[in-house]
Amino acid sequence: MDTPAKVDLKSMSITDEQKAKLKQLFPEVFNEDKIDFDKLKRTLGEEIDTGEERFGMTWPGKNDCFKVIQTPSIATLKPAKDESVNWDNTENLFIEGDNLEVLKLLQRSYYGKVKMIYIDPPYNTGKEFVYPDKYSESLETYLAYTGQLDAEGVKFSTNTETEGRFHSKWMSMMYPRLFLANNLLREDGVICVSIDDNEMSHLRCMMDAIFGKENCLGELIWDLGTGTAAGHFTRSHEYVLVFAKDKPSLSNFKYKGNSDRISERAVKKISRGNPASRITFPAGVEFEGNNAIFKGTLGRSEKITIVDGVLRFQNGKLAEPVTIEAGWAMRNQILSWLAGEDTYDTKGQRVTRFYFNNKGVLQYEKERGFINPPSVLRQIASTKKGSEELVSLFGAKVLDFPKPVRLIQYLVELICNNGDILMDFFAGSCPSAEATYRANITKCKNLTYICIQLPEKCNPNEETGKNAISLGFGTVADIGKERIRRVIKKIKEEQAADTQKAKESLPGMAEEQAELDLGFRVFKLDKSNFNIWDGTVDESGDISGQIEMFIDHIDPDASDEDILYELLLKSGFELTTKIEELDLAGKKVYSIADNALLICLDRKLTKEVITEMAKLQPARVVCLDAGFTDNDQLKTNAVQIMRSHDVEDFRTV
Repeated sequence: MDTPAKVDLKSMSITDEQKAKLKQLFPEVFNEDKIDFDKLKRTLGEEIDTGEERFGMTWPGKNDCFKVIQTPSIATLKPAKDESVNWDNTENLFIEGDNLEVLKLLQRSYYGKVKMIYIDPPYNTGKEFVYPDKYSESLETYLAYTGQLDAEGVKFSTNTETEGRFHSKWMSMMYPRLFLANNLLREDGVICVSIDDNEMSHLRCMMDAIFGKENCLGELIWDLGTGTAAGHFTRSHEYVLVFAKDKPSLSNFKYKGNSDRISERAVKKISRGNPASRITFPAGVEFEGNNAIFKGTLGRSEKITIVDGVLRFQNGKLAEPVTIEAGWAMRNQILSWLAGEDTYDTKGQRVTRFYFNNKGVLQYEKERGFINPPSVLRQIASTKKGSEELVSLFGAKVLDFPKPVRLIQYLVELICNNGDILMDFFAGSCPSAEATYRANITKCKNLTYICIQLPEKCNPNEETGKNAISLGFGTVADIGKERIRRVIKKIKEEQAADTQKAKESLPGMAEEQAELDLGFRVFKLDKSNFNIWDGTVDESGDISGQIEMFIDHIDPDASDEDILYELLLKSGFELTTKIEELDLAGKKVYSIADNALLICLDRKLTKEVITEMAKLQPARVVCLDAGFTDNDQLKTNAVQIMRSHDVEDFRTV
């Protein structure tokens, strides 16, 4: 008997994904979907290291990291429209929850879609918040911590040096999150991680292992300008560790400033790698002077020899053809330009002309299209500036050591282009969100962000915590959301003031400002809206509790909107995907991404609504099992109706 397939309510299986990658490379080592490691060894030959001692990084708890990665999430993200701004029209996201669970839940929807990740994780100084490190308790611990489950003694804690395994706990927290983050990056994606000396060496080793040492773009040194005495030196810098997902896929950073041209010599020192060759230049090539004659050999280390004719200039032009021998820096480009073709350098920057300078040496001029920024970041704000920004928004210091917007904005403008996605899964007070808005005003268009922050409770025993609580903020997530709201209001006020100023200075000539996405959607991590079999039994081995959950497996408190977004997410659609309500045969049907997915949550389905959905020929249809209660015949017929309209992917939940 035909029955519809079930919706997979767990997050994407990382194990299955890794196996799929291996299968694509080595299909011959699989036997009945299992990996034959002996065959893999034979396939790779001497490339397999079977020795007991090998170079690598390990720490107590590393093996559990892989269990954390491999354990799928059975949670969901519930919409919080009342805490959002401009819900219907925004592409920006703020997700409140444990970032490990959230990163797992985003795997299907955002796999390979994020251009840039910036994170400012705990520096592990002994005071910061550390996430749970027991792979089997992540969601339960989170729900208990946020008061969504009744539990005693289940809480997150700080990581102090007196606890032992100080660095190990930090690494066990970071490794799974970085691993999952790597999956979300585009092939030309980049991750930037702020850190200081406490964990820099360990972070570098972890990122070498996860992203590949060959993909390291640099260890940027952020010059703070001032510092604090720490031992024998004053520590006045922090780091930003930058890795590419796949370095060969990443082009050079685009120049986004005002029009600029670069002029350089077109000759280099003659060597085995750059041998001398001859090029004949026609009359008419420009000269950086008026009248001049050059003969013989010019220059010392970068020699230029006139081998046929005379290098004679008249009225700022080469007066007659001449053949010159030299070690050309851009031989192919010179020949291309002389042939009248559009010419570009090896980075893709347009060469506008070649000309001779006043010493008779060939130069080139090109439009600056790319930049190679220095690895030392000087005069780009400071930690003090980050605190001042928060005080200016809230009137008090509500969080310690927030990163300044200018630092993140600098990196965003360097790495991102129009329409890219920025993610920050240690969002804190959300300077990344503000940096995105600011970058959209200055150098980019339509950048969007995904900020993820744990609802870490504000500490009433600390000054910042007291200030936050007095302003009505119970958690760091509350501070982050409110910061975004206040920044949106501030930008709108700035835009209105700029428009008014333009009108006053040039009446009737004020330009319309580009429309910005000044909004964000809030989602919150929570348990699934469905009772999902997790395989647990009580101490007596009784499974009746689990079975009882499936008599009515939908949470009675779940709204249709909660269920809709869970199905959207677990079907692989982004959380900002267009949703349209349809009325088909008197039933409400949700159309996702212009009928790519149809979802009907009605508890009393009819043949008519099934038929009307099938006629739209969506890629997938999802209905509730509850809609077929006491009507197995309709469920069977539904499969046939869908197939008759070429809808092969029909699922129930």
